[in-house]
Amino acid sequence: MAGNNSIQFLRGSGNSSNATLIPGQPYYDMQNNNLYIGGAGNTVINAATPIGPNIQTYWENAGSGGGTVIRVGDRALIELKDGRVLPALCVDLSYSSGTTWQVSWLGTLQMSDSLTTTWGATDLCKILNSDVLDLFPKYLSDKITSVTKSSGDGDAGISCKLWVPSAEEIWGKDNATFPSWLVKDSNSIFQFVYYRWLLEGDETSTIQANPRLKSSVNSWIRNRHTSNLDWCYLDYNGSLSGGDASYPHGVIFCFTLK
Repeated sequence: MAGNNSIQFLRGSGNSSNATLIPGQPYYDMQNNNLYIGGAGNTVINAATPIGPNIQTYWENAGSGGGTVIRVGDRALIELKDGRVLPALCVDLSYSSGTTWQVSWLGTLQMSDSLTTTWGATDLCKILNSDVLDLFPKYLSDKITSVTKSSGDGDAGISCKLWVPSAEEIWGKDNATFPSWLVKDSNSIFQFVYYRWLLEGDETSTIQANPRLKSSVNSWIRNRHTSNLDWCYLDYNGSLSGGDASYPHGVIFCFTLK
């Protein structure tokens, strides 16, 4: 197989005619989040069509003024410099802010191994915006805009390119079921459109275990816990929880293209 940048994207309604797969060519079905390898005579059943751009071409045209059409809920792939490929999901879109994507990191990381009350001082913020960002290809990292993110009231925030979401960006800032131990972040005023759709109709129980938010591992969020050494995370059952910042959890990080 050729390099990962040769992966072709399949996109469409899913009800179009089948797309013929070229033998040995990798394809990514953006609608069904599946990766296919072409074989002689193979077709993707109910595949999205037409066959779209490869990874680099997709991201080069994904920003303001580019030709890539992006909708909330769209899926794409990111190829890191070390050859690993990460799945990305568009979670928000606005004319003023651009498109926001969430990416699942491969592995677990700690929030911080020392007492800190600001997002910018955490080990996780530093690692994401140095080691992880350095793995991004230049054609993508150059298009990511810096945004100011904070960990809760009392934190003025820091300008960064990669960040983990806050409770407010997942559940909405006016959610009445936030527990008293969550340090709310008044700077997070918008709920991501993707999560507003995903949790529609569940406003009264979104902080409880929610099957729509279930995952295989816990993942950090950006809010502090009122306990000195604790930060908050989204647990695998889909509910809000908190724990020791030095314990490694999964990481779903975000970035914005403008």
